[in-house]
Amino acid sequence: MPKPRTTLSAKERTAVSELHKLLNEPGLLRASLVHMRRSCGRDYCRCVSSKKHWHASWYVSHHHQGKSRMQHVSPELRKQVEEWIGRYRRAKDLLDVVSNIYWDSLKKKR
Repeated sequence: MPKPRTTLSAKERTAVSELHKLLNEPGLLRASLVHMRRSCGRDYCRCVSSKKHWHASWYVSHHHQGKSRMQHVSPELRKQVEEWIGRYRRAKDLLDVVSNIYWDSLKKKR
């Protein structure tokens, strides 16, 4: 049975409140944004002659079921993807705070 919010500690109440706000916003993404430089492979492009001319682009990297996946991110979506990743990381940190509070309460009840 859930506890009423008034019985939660201030730290827990703050973390839970922030977590609810994050979960009400659209977009959570467990991934990393990776900046990559590579040669395009066209024989007439200047990137073939020198690494300094390689093309730069952004990718989202994610591990799922033991396999690494990467997806290209267009320049228009990059800012939004950064927000999704940041929101996920903040939610994970808040869950860790709440989890640590309950771990501490288990220690006290022994």
